[in-house]
Amino acid sequence: MKKLIENPIEGKVACWNLNGVWGNERPRCPKLEKVLHCRNCDVFASAGRGMLDREIPEGYADEWSEIFYLEKKQQVSASESVLVFRLGDEWIAIPTNFVKEITQVGAIHKIPHRDENLVKGLANVRGELKICISLGSLLQLDRGRQNRRSRLQGVYERIVVVIHKETEFVFPVSEIEGLVRYHPNNLENVPATITNARAAFTTGILLIGSDERVSKDEMKHVACLDHEMLFESLDKRLS
Repeated sequence: MKKLIENPIEGKVACWNLNGVWGNERPRCPKLEKVLHCRNCDVFASAGRGMLDREIPEGYADEWSEIFYLEKKQQVSASESVLVFRLGDEWIAIPTNFVKEITQVGAIHKIPHRDENLVKGLANVRGELKICISLGSLLQLDRGRQNRRSRLQGVYERIVVVIHKETEFVFPVSEIEGLVRYHPNNLENVPATITNARAAFTTGILLIGSDERVSKDEMKHVACLDHEMLFESLDKRLS
């Protein structure tokens, strides 16, 4: 327990800070022989009750009301969660609740008589062979220059496993950024300059940065995917 500097009842330095357990004056309080500690003393207890009974300081209620309001506002401001990853030079996001797991990239075995642009082959995920697709192909994305620099910078590809209505889809990504929370009102409109399939699958653009001092141009522009349209398209292409 922290020291109580002043006695709120008597308006002077409290006895427990003078000749009590938290004080250095002599002689010591004679009550200590019986109660052993100031916490067990009726004077200390009475002072504690006095602190609870005293009037609220001016502005105290308003200050705490503001704190609770800000906490609630912050919770509302981050109501959505997405997994952000890179495909080539483009940053993409998909709702977190559809992500089952993220694992290392292993050998991918080609499947004959399949659309090689979309289906990369069979990937081994925890001992199970799953059809591995090219999300970049579906979104018509180029592999990009960053992939050629990734391994030199210690960034490696990963396999993302997503699930929708008990159907699992597996696809490799160039880099994992991580989980990001945001409010839908923070999404920006899809720029008219985006003309590939990515625009059709994108609900909005999310700007993220590792530092608040980063300018808007330096932030990552993340395309948040329309998951319903994405999974519907995959079901049709793979059926």
